[in-house]
Order: sequence, then C-alpha cells, then structure tokens
Amino acid sequence: MKQYVFTVETNDCKRELIFNANGIVDAVNQLKLIMDVMRNEGEYQMKSVYYNGVMFKN
Repeated sequence: MKQYVFTVETNDCKRELIFNANGIVDAVNQLKLIMDVMRNEGEYQMKSVYYNGVMFKN
C-alpha cells in the first residue's frame, strides 16, 4: 500500500493530507470526499490543492 501526499490550501491555513491507497485514483477519490465535506461546512474556502508525491510503506 502506498501513501499519497497532497497539500490543501484554504483561506485560513495550509495542511498536508496523507492518504493510504492502492492507486492514485483511489487517493484522488478520497481527497474529493474530504473536499466535499469542507465545502459543505461553509467554513473553509478552497484556494488550491497540490500533489506532493508518494511514500511507499513496507
């Protein structure tokens, strides 16, 4: 299993998110779910999302 790292920047802060996933598609789907929740709460305004890379877990 791999760990995919994304940086999410909102109007308040910048945060790294690490997803355990089998592939990039699975990781992006998990990121979309979190972004939907953040958008529905209304507290955060998304500025940008950056893909940082993959960490391999032994």
